[in-house]
Amino acid sequence: YGADGEGAGQADRYDICREGNLADTACRVIADHVRTLVFALTDGAVFSNKGRGSVLRSIARRAVRFAYQAFGQREPFVHRLVPTVVESMADAFPELRDDPGRVARMIEEEEAQFLQTIERGLKVFRGAAERACARPDRCISGQEVFELHTRDGFPPDLTNQMAEELGLT
Repeated sequence: YGADGEGAGQADRYDICREGNLADTACRVIADHVRTLVFALTDGAVFSNKGRGSVLRSIARRAVRFAYQAFGQREPFVHRLVPTVVESMADAFPELRDDPGRVARMIEEEEAQFLQTIERGLKVFRGAAERACARPDRCISGQEVFELHTRDGFPPDLTNQMAEELGLT
């Protein structure tokens, strides 16, 4: 923690309305989210569009987004942290040793899928955020959220999280 964020250029950051360094937050989010994914996937959960699978998908995408923006990761990265989670937690939770390779592959597939859509989605989000910053209500319109999702594959929950981080609605 306490990283200075030098790994990403300003164009990759989304501090549209205010200056800020996301590197420290990114480290914490990625660490927390990879732990959650490892435990849930080891326990039998799978990525999907429904139920707990959709929650896992959201968690994975948030970790990927932070790795992409704060550290310039353009290839799957989060799955590489699975052995570290297993090593640090397996004494207390030995089931983590059962098949960490399967867990890492599942995370890598989810990462790769989301990385195909994130660049365009972030660019479109950046434009929507700039417009919202200029409005008195500081609100990204429902139409923009809808288009981000349907046209660009950018999940509404991620749009909402990023808007909140910028003080937008």
